[in-house]
Amino acid sequence: MAAALQFQAWLGVQAWLWLCLLVALGPRLAHGCMCAFTHPQEQYCRADFAVLAKIIQVKDEGDYFRRYEVAVKRTFKGGLEARMLIKEAGVVASSVDSMCGVTLDEGESYLLMGRVYDGQPRVSLCDFPTPWRKVTVRQRKGLRQQYEASCSCKPRDCPWWGGSHRAESCLIAHSVCTSHRSALHKDLKGHKQQRCNWLRGRVLDDCLRGAGIANVEAEHSWWLHKQHKPLDKHKHPEKQDGGPGHTKQENLPELEEFPVDQGAAAPGPDP
Repeated sequence: MAAALQFQAWLGVQAWLWLCLLVALGPRLAHGCMCAFTHPQEQYCRADFAVLAKIIQVKDEGDYFRRYEVAVKRTFKGGLEARMLIKEAGVVASSVDSMCGVTLDEGESYLLMGRVYDGQPRVSLCDFPTPWRKVTVRQRKGLRQQYEASCSCKPRDCPWWGGSHRAESCLIAHSVCTSHRSALHKDLKGHKQQRCNWLRGRVLDDCLRGAGIANVEAEHSWWLHKQHKPLDKHKHPEKQDGGPGHTKQENLPELEEFPVDQGAAAPGPDP
């Protein structure tokens, strides 16, 4: 009975998720562009660069592309090399819906994650460029430290989710919650198995309960297990639980202040 209820809850969440995607991307789907649902952490890990940038000027290049001159405020991935390349070359994006084109507004600050092709930084609709004022506090924490540290964690949906199933690269099916509420995080507390689990918080727990998970504390299907050698207590005493080399999840550094456009509503407090 419990398994049947879990499966029904999963079906409901999946139907709701796809409905949201169809509503949001409907006009673009009609023109031939379709983007898979991707967690921001996965998007960050596969990108060549991730920056907070303000759009300074927009220039059309032919009938199919635009080049955006931007001012990079913060570099989350790519370092100085990406920062200088974007400063010199700008960011290129298609202007055509069927080519997953995007439109970025002058004067607006965006989180831009993308790839470099032929020396040109490029973004598309499927890279989900997002106005900075809409980036959540949890996502900002992820950009600053958590995403990069846990790129070996590979989130994906698992239709067979349940407490008894532990599969490589398995993510809880309720990605509608985890995409904005959490980040995959390596758990290295000396376990015989290295595992990746979701950073927990009140907002994520509330979202999961609203999605049909009644007993959130007992649900472990979002753990990602990876084999690794147990720690040698004699060789690595400083890495044992509670030692100076160990940082518990609840003691993660607080979020630094990030620039937010004046007049734009900042995200709510982190749970």
